[in-house]
Parts: sequence; structure tokens; C-alpha cells
Amino acid sequence: MSAANPSFPSSSALPEPSGSQSAEDLGSFERWRRSAAWITGLGLTPEQEAARAKEQVRKNNESQWEQCQKWKTDLMWNSPAIGFMRKHMALLGQPVTPEQLSCQPCSAIRGGGMAKDGSILLCQNRIWDKQKMEDTIMHELVHAYDRAKFDLDLQNCRHHACTEIRANNLSGDCKWNREVTRGFFGFTKQHQACVRRRALMSLAQNPACSAPGVAERAVDDVWESCIKDTRPFDEIF
Repeated sequence: MSAANPSFPSSSALPEPSGSQSAEDLGSFERWRRSAAWITGLGLTPEQEAARAKEQVRKNNESQWEQCQKWKTDLMWNSPAIGFMRKHMALLGQPVTPEQLSCQPCSAIRGGGMAKDGSILLCQNRIWDKQKMEDTIMHELVHAYDRAKFDLDLQNCRHHACTEIRANNLSGDCKWNREVTRGFFGFTKQHQACVRRRALMSLAQNPACSAPGVAERAVDDVWESCIKDTRPFDEIF
């Protein structure tokens, strides 16, 4: 057998690539390498990793905002329950428009909230389906209704307890299937237990009601009257 394998020519026998071809190949490879590194996160410098993470957050926020806007617009015009609440808000002289509902990312574990000016926050990173958004909007619209119809003072723990009981009772937050997904399951009085638990959770976040025992006393004091108050609905839907 000869020293040279005829099937595999030695490197000295291979043609040298031209300078332009070599530069072109290197440029293509470098572009591919950088793209792969950006996608996988491998081989990036700390500065590049920070930039990649920031870009990913931006893209996630943009995608979540677009989905939130789409669901919000559909529900504001097509949800019978939300339409009913909007009608009654208009009758009280405080119509609610889609522009008053703002999609934003939230750091806290919450689905939404209401500002002092009456605008409604929808936490785009905490609302994972349209049904959850409908329940969230309904919850905040019950609060809006209570603010418009009654002299509601959230520094008064009894007032806060009553509007939270009503919002959790009427919004759909405490539907059986929603509670099951949260890990709460019961055959008797599950709805009432959910309403009470979530009202207490909300009051615990109110500095005026956060002292030991204050939230519990406020909820107990107003429970019987507020759980029965389904206005503007005739009954729980």
C-alpha cells in the first residue's frame, strides 16, 4: 500500500481559495454564528446577554399587549355581562369606554385594578385567556358601579369589604371551574368560601385594614347584607 491514499488528497494538493471567497465565507459564517448565539444565548458576553434579555422582555410585552388589546376590544363590544354593566354605568352618568381600560405589565400577582380616576388596569402578563379577562373587567366594573352609586370610601374597611364581597360574588371570579384551577375544591359553599377568601386577601393589601383582625371583622360585619346585594343584577348570573 502506498503512503499516499489516492481517495484523500493531501492538503498541499487542495486548491487555495481566493481571497474574496474566503472573506465572503467568513462573513456568512460570522453572521450565522452571531444569529445562533443571539437565539440560544450561548457564547454571548455579559453585555450581550443583558441586551438579549432586554429585547426578549420587549418582545414579550409587545405580544402580550397586542393580545390584551384584541381581547379587550372584543369583550367590550360583545360580552353580554360587560355590556349590561356598561349600560348601568351610563345610566349613572359615568359611561365606560374601551379607552379607559389600559393593558400594562404588572409586577404584583394580580389580574387588574382601578385607579382613583376610574381607569381600569388589565395586567397583560397575568391574564392568560379571554374568560379570565372578562371576569377581571366585570370585577372592576362592579367596583366602578359601587363608586358611582354609593359614597364609597376605601379607607373605611367596611366599605372596602362590601365592594370586594360584591365584586367577587358577581364577577365570575369564584366560579367552580376557576376555583378548581386555583387548587380549591369543595361540594358545599365553595362559592361563598371563595368570595370571603378573596375579599380578605384584598383588604390585607389595604394599609387601613391590614392590622391583625381588622379585615376579618370588617368582612364579618357586612357579610350578610353585601353577599345578598346583587345590584345592578337581579341575581348572580
